Amino acid sequence: DPGHGQISPEEREAIRQRSAEIGRKRDAAKAKRADAAGQDRRRQSAFGQAFKFAESAEDGGDTTSSSLKNKRIAALGLAYKPDVDDLRESPAVEVIHLLQKEGAIVHAWEPFAPNAKLEGIDMAADFDSAIKDADAILLLVNHTQFRTLNPVSVASKTKARIAIDTVNVWKPDQWQSAGFAVHRLGDAKSPVSNL
Repeated sequence: DPGHGQISPEEREAIRQRSAEIGRKRDAAKAKRADAAGQDRRRQSAFGQAFKFAESAEDGGDTTSSSLKNKRIAALGLAYKPDVDDLRESPAVEVIHLLQKEGAIVHAWEPFAPNAKLEGIDMAADFDSAIKDADAILLLVNHTQFRTLNPVSVASKTKARIAIDTVNVWKPDQWQSAGFAVHRLGDAKSPVSNL
């Protein structure tokens, strides 16, 4: 029987097991954060590539000179999954912060949390104000109302002619017919398909 201040073998084993469990959880959380950071970097690179390809015609085919500095981006959706108002730990928020670090000016619209206040993110009052002065429209969340947008109607409300679909729900032919250069992450037919 251990005396005062001593630990029994059973208590020692319980502490060892609990420490191992905490270590596994910490390692899993660290791996999840590293994976998310890698995905964010790939998305950020894809956005830059999308601007390069869209602007290459204007620059005589040069796809190396574009940057995100001072590009106005309408970011659609901030929730962590479609058709909910929960913005906690949303990858979309991190993507916006990454774009801002690259010098982009981002106006975000989240229809399920229209009055949300997020540090460092300019929240638009509505969809129309989010896209009005945009250089590009960035779809981050597969909300039903974004999935069903009419690209002709969108084109009439913005000067943007770059559409970046990170969730691959917009039909490229419809958006292209409305005058948009469409870039879809992970789509082999898109110029930014190498993600």
